[in-house]
Amino acid sequence: MVGVNGGLAPDHPATAPEFVAQLKRLKERSGLTFRQLEERAAANGDLLPRSTVADVLRRTGLPRPDLVAALVRACGGTPGDVAAWLAARERLAAHGDPPPAPAPPAPPRSRRTAVLVVVVAAVAVTLAASTWLVVRGARQPAAPPAPSPPAAALAAGPVRIHPARAPELCLTEGVDRSGRYGSPVAAQRPCAEAEPPVTRVEPVRDGLYFITWAHPQLGVGCLTVLLSGPGRGLLEPWDDCQPSRPIQLFHIEPSAPDRYRIRSAQGDLCLGIREGARDPGAEVVHAACTGAADQEYLIEPRS
Repeated sequence: MVGVNGGLAPDHPATAPEFVAQLKRLKERSGLTFRQLEERAAANGDLLPRSTVADVLRRTGLPRPDLVAALVRACGGTPGDVAAWLAARERLAAHGDPPPAPAPPAPPRSRRTAVLVVVVAAVAVTLAASTWLVVRGARQPAAPPAPSPPAAALAAGPVRIHPARAPELCLTEGVDRSGRYGSPVAAQRPCAEAEPPVTRVEPVRDGLYFITWAHPQLGVGCLTVLLSGPGRGLLEPWDDCQPSRPIQLFHIEPSAPDRYRIRSAQGDLCLGIREGARDPGAEVVHAACTGAADQEYLIEPRS
């Protein structure tokens, strides 16, 4: 644990994720908010933006040495503590983490199972056709409902996503105004303050999209629905984008002329603005789809 015998030095982390986890415990032990850490770092002559600290502590890779030193100093570390943290980081950077064990291969599908599925499907189709013919002889079936208009395809690339009820605002990086969750989250802010990061929509598969943020210092992160903890229901960017991860995949569907609904692949819920607020800073939340205007967006392609 951090602070062996009451100190602030690291406790021999064996991997980069352990190193970051111990940094996170150091920050929690300090009792300081991200804003307070930024202010203390500035007083020490260090540059430590609160968004950078939040991003460092949610990743699993080794932070830059200057960030490690600035964070340890801001948490009250002595020069000896700073040297110990930097030495631990240098040791891990020199040796690297052991590679993860490969995932076990999926069991092959039985040929007998495949043949059985084909036979059952053929029997089902035959029975369905026979039933339809009998019913059709008795009466004509009702006309099928008119098909819905096809969804307008979104081209991959940079966009601005505007809440339909507050089109002067854009979805971008913000904070949890309740103070319960310290990392950057999605919120609505004046568009003049929205970049960086640059928002992009990236098709993945079957009508599903990533919504990504590209930051000049922090790199690219996929907006991710938080399912537990103090940030439950909010969205934050993760740098580990996985096409098989429903919490990072979204349907972007026309809901009205020039308007879209953004529906999560996780739980079939929609993205809306917390409490339907129209003021800058209101957070984006993952909630039951209501069809209300606070769950509709204008999507503006950017060059």
